[in-house]
Amino acid sequence: MEVKDIDRYKSAIVGAGCAGLTLAYHLINSELHPSILLDPQSKRKDHIWSYWDDGHESLSVPRNFIKKKWARWAIKTYDRSIFRCGNDFAYVAISSAEYEASLIRKIESANGKILRDKVISATIKEGVNVLKLSTGIELETETVFDSRPPVVSQGALYQHFVGWTIQSTTPIFDDSTAILMDFRVSQEPGIHFIYLLPFSKTSALIESTVYSTQLLPTLWYEKQIRGYIEKHFPKSNWEIINTESGAIPLNRKHPQPPYGISFGLNSGIMRSSTGYAFSQILFQINDLVTNIKRGDYHKTEIRSGATKLETVMDKIFLNVLSQSPEIAPEVFAKVLESLRGDEFAQFMNGHCPISVKAKIINALPKTKFLKASIRSIFE
Repeated sequence: MEVKDIDRYKSAIVGAGCAGLTLAYHLINSELHPSILLDPQSKRKDHIWSYWDDGHESLSVPRNFIKKKWARWAIKTYDRSIFRCGNDFAYVAISSAEYEASLIRKIESANGKILRDKVISATIKEGVNVLKLSTGIELETETVFDSRPPVVSQGALYQHFVGWTIQSTTPIFDDSTAILMDFRVSQEPGIHFIYLLPFSKTSALIESTVYSTQLLPTLWYEKQIRGYIEKHFPKSNWEIINTESGAIPLNRKHPQPPYGISFGLNSGIMRSSTGYAFSQILFQINDLVTNIKRGDYHKTEIRSGATKLETVMDKIFLNVLSQSPEIAPEVFAKVLESLRGDEFAQFMNGHCPISVKAKIINALPKTKFLKASIRSIFE
């Protein structure tokens, strides 16, 4: 895309990932105005994005790309399996590549622009935002929306993973149930579980996921996945049809000084205790677009990923699990046992009723969490 040395736009969106593309699409779809998106990264690897869907209008767009949805989910430990079913909520999986590619096509067809360049500075001149790019181009814009990820400091706890989507020659999976956590694997590196999403009786995503401060060699995760398949699906013939990996920082994140209105990951939208962010981003963008429709471009009281109490709970939760990773299987199992299916989904989505929070607090080991609560006061 060509731009002049100085070009002017109604709005600029810094970051063309999930949040940036979704906001640009909704601005265009609401007949507000086309935008320019600024992001140096031209291609992102396909991932499976999962979230809980209760039919809210904010989640209407990704429903066109549902790969599979489940009304039943489970957490498994060595001594028991806990199953829950949703009435109002379903657990949903989509392809990130399909979702983003569709939004890009719609944005470009409506005269929106995507410039593969990096913003290096932002200033305000005579009431106009001026963004300077790494190529020397300067863009003038009335409004800037900033979705860049936060800065992560040393010693952060990560949720890191490698996943295989496999295809079997025979039916081996129960495709009625999403296994959110299966702790029947080695716990040596920290908190470790298998995440299994069966797309059909012959196809599934199987991820080896670890919570720890140290990332591991790819071969380690792959060994865990292979061992899990051999143990639980013996004598099956299968092949890998896709791979994915990632490392999501759960704490010690610091928002970058925003170039404008902060949203997405830079606004702290992700749930720290779980790494979930997709539905939270879409709820937040729904609020943001509603504000814009009212002419209130600069209203910053948009939806967060969690309430203040949930944020405190997440911090304490991570503190305890960082200090005592060996109790993680029992803690997660007890949390799911304490809640009905829809209540669990509400908590994972954030902004759940106080009654749900009370059930979770009551299910947690009192001594360890009380000590962590006291420590958090002085941090």
